[in-house]
This record gives sequence, structure tokens and C-alpha cells, in this order.
Amino acid sequence: KLKSICSASGISALLGITEPAMFGVTLKLKYPFIAAMIGSAAGSAYLAATKTLAIALGAAGLPGFISIDPNSWLNFGIGMIISIAVAFALTIVLYKRNEKKQAAKTDELPQDTTTDSKVKTEVISAPLAGKVAPVSEAPDEIFAQKMMGDGVVIFPTNNYLTAPVTGTITMIFPTKHALGIKSDDGVELLIHIGLDTVKLEGKPFNLLVSEGQRVNQGDKLMEIDFKMIEEAGCPTATPVVLTSQNSFEIVSQGDVEINQPIIKLN
Repeated sequence: KLKSICSASGISALLGITEPAMFGVTLKLKYPFIAAMIGSAAGSAYLAATKTLAIALGAAGLPGFISIDPNSWLNFGIGMIISIAVAFALTIVLYKRNEKKQAAKTDELPQDTTTDSKVKTEVISAPLAGKVAPVSEAPDEIFAQKMMGDGVVIFPTNNYLTAPVTGTITMIFPTKHALGIKSDDGVELLIHIGLDTVKLEGKPFNLLVSEGQRVNQGDKLMEIDFKMIEEAGCPTATPVVLTSQNSFEIVSQGDVEINQPIIKLN
């Protein structure tokens, strides 16, 4: 499944749509995200050194050529190749290092596993009040095809967001429209408030937490102006997806109250 997500999101990233790759792959695995940032920095440094010029604000990725001065096309192409090559090489290096660490951890595990252990069943609560449906019903193909992960989509009726689990805020997008949270049991969630809301530059969102902050299930994370989102022509549908690929079942669909259990992990 991850390979198919990588293929699809990789193509969209080359065309300038990076969210599927970012949320569905690189942030989930962490080391590819670090490699991508370093690769982007290397390519950008080359473009700055060669004084590559743009004649307009335009698309990212391969379509970005249309916004570059034709006299700078060669340097722009070289810069893209540098970014891709550095990111690719670092991903392989970091993958091998990560693989060795995982192997070492496995070797350190005790061989005697006869001691009793209770399997925890974690429940994820609704971070918003509204109508809950499987994420396949999200009005966005990227989420509906589960490229970002499986989960639910909420069509909200209230104006604030709460923590669906007890854990740590791992990531907040600069435009505040998306955040990640990791539960104490290792479940990783992505909450994407509205669709296409990245273009609103954070205006509808009043963030109440910060990256690295611990939160309890039900804590208030953000106040949201959904009216502003609607007036901007963006859907308010809010996907809540598991990026850690846990097995789960949806226990509540249709109209739900905030903090009501909606997902149970198997």
C-alpha cells in the first residue's frame, strides 16, 4: 500500500502538488522529509548562486519552468536535478541508518515473551461535532483515495477543534490548516481542517497549542472560523486520518457530538 502511495504522490509532487507526498509518506517516515528539505536547500543554493531569475509567480515542480526567465531555464533544470539527486541519495543513506537502528532494537528485545501483557484498545474521539463518514466520502480525491491515510471525514457543525487522543502535537503546518498528533500508544493522526484551506494563509485559525506540546483527549486545540472558510469557497469537510497504518473500525457515523468515540483501534 505504501509503495502505491509513493508512486502516486511522487508524480503529483513533480507536478507541484506536494501535500500527498508530505503527509502520506515523508512526514510519516520522517527521514525522507529531512532528506527532501536538505535537497531543496541544495538546489535553492545553486539557483541563488547562479542568479536564476523568475519573471512571475507561478507553479511549483516541473510546471515551474513557465515562470522562469528563458535565459535561466538551464540553471533552473540543473537546480531541480541537484534537489532530486541530493534528496534521493540522502533518503537511501538515512534509510540504511534507520534500518540498522531498527535491527539493533529487535536484537535487544527479550527472547522470553511468556509474561502477561494486556493489549490496549485505543479509542479516538471526534475532534469536531458534525457528521462523520468514511474518508472515502471526502470531497477531495487525494483523501478519498486514502493517499494520506485511512480514517474518517467530518462535516463540522461547531467552531473549535479538540484533541482526539492523549499524546503530543508532532506537527503544525505553517498556515495552521493541518496538524499532526501522536498518541501515547504510538498512533499517529493527521487532522486537515477544511480542503484547499492552505491558500487562506492561516486567517480562519486561532491556534491554542504549539508543536511538541502534550495534550489530553478533549483539550481545545484551535478555534476555527468555518464561515470564513465557506466564504472563501473552500469545503469545510475535515479529514481525520491515521498515518501510522493501524487496523481500526469506525464505531460512530452520522451526526456525532464533539469528543464522542468515532474510531476504535483493533
